[in-house]
Amino acid sequence: MRTLVLGESGRLWVKERFEEMDLTPQERRIAMMLLEGGSSADICGRLFITINTLKFHIRHINRKLGIGSRLELPGLVRRLLTGWPEHEAGSSILTRCFV
Repeated sequence: MRTLVLGESGRLWVKERFEEMDLTPQERRIAMMLLEGGSSADICGRLFITINTLKFHIRHINRKLGIGSRLELPGLVRRLLTGWPEHEAGSSILTRCFV
């Protein structure tokens, strides 16, 4: 699973981009958990939802973000980060990247 570990300012910036893409608050929470490598079981347990509810949200997230699967989410965020104002100033919002 591809995972991004973001610094706090990076997390806030990505959450704002997700909001602009019309993700609901629950979809934003799930997208961030997926982005940080959360398993389906972990996400369901933390949010007190069933696996079917999680799958429903993931389908909506994928559709709204224009990606085919949850595995494409880190790549999308990497592309979004290139537009972050402080990205070019050398600020480290992306602290680690596992591929």
